[in-house]
Amino acid sequence: MQSTDSLRELNAKLLAEIAKLRKENAEIPELREKLLRFAEVEAENAKLRQIIEENARRDSENAEL
Repeated sequence: MQSTDSLRELNAKLLAEIAKLRKENAEIPELREKLLRFAEVEAENAKLRQIIEENARRDSENAEL
């Protein structure tokens, strides 16, 4: 059977690990929000790239006229 001191040491390590995990879990909503914002920006960038390509095509067509 483990001694009281070794059990206390193990308990302290587990409490430290729990505190670390709680801190990481607190960051999850913030990271989800950042990821959502990133996805929105990427979608907007894709739209803008398409607009740029369409404008370049129209410019080329207009130059031919």
